[in-house]
Amino acid sequence: MPASRKILNAKYLHNTRLVDAVRASIAIPGVFYPKKYKGMTLVDGAVKNNLPSDILRHMGAEYIIGVDLGYDGTPNYQLNTIGEILMQCIDIMNREVTLLKGEQYSDVVIRPITANISSKEKRRIAIYIERGEIAAKAKINEINNQVFL
Repeated sequence: MPASRKILNAKYLHNTRLVDAVRASIAIPGVFYPKKYKGMTLVDGAVKNNLPSDILRHMGAEYIIGVDLGYDGTPNYQLNTIGEILMQCIDIMNREVTLLKGEQYSDVVIRPITANISSKEKRRIAIYIERGEIAAKAKINEINNQVFL
């Protein structure tokens, strides 16, 4: 592991069962219970690090393609409750960190358009996939230029 930058409050677990890692990764607060694992309480990584390209770089990855599925900065003028305002503020703060990490640590960042899709609607998953494919295809030349320097 490169010693160029210490990642604060990060633990690297090796030889972990995939089912445990996936279960922890989907533990979205308020949706799924946290995963108890080796004395830790784990939740979705986006709570702390929505685009962990810094950790991948620290671990020695030579080329990183980041995928940013977070808030895209589209204004929302339909905020009616203090909870909705608070969530918008959190989205804005997370976006700033994600943009910075993407710029500093990813070679290419793919940002599918997700503004008008509710992640609560399972039937709209196909739209997410389609928009992800469109965004990836739009970056294919940039990806090829980085990989085949």
